[in-house]
Amino acid sequence: GLLKRKAVERGYWLRSTDPIQQLKEVIKRFQLNQQMKLLSICLKCNGPIVKVDKKSIHQEVDADIYETYHNFYQCSQCQKIYWNGLHIQKMFEILY
Repeated sequence: GLLKRKAVERGYWLRSTDPIQQLKEVIKRFQLNQQMKLLSICLKCNGPIVKVDKKSIHQEVDADIYETYHNFYQCSQCQKIYWNGLHIQKMFEILY
């Protein structure tokens, strides 16, 4: 019923009840693949994330993480450190 109101100029009725499928529907319907910039802002403070030299964060992460992963990123505002763990691979599999 919400989409029938004149105040709503654009909308989309999701067909699926599954949240993952709904996300895929929205991305496809509104052609968001080209506009998405995954892993570009910090989950903690919304600051921009930039790639950093692995050696610069050696003291900041656990030794097993440091040895396992090669690419690290850091928020330029709050300094939170990120890396491409398995959760990132799963996210890309879901979205693409």
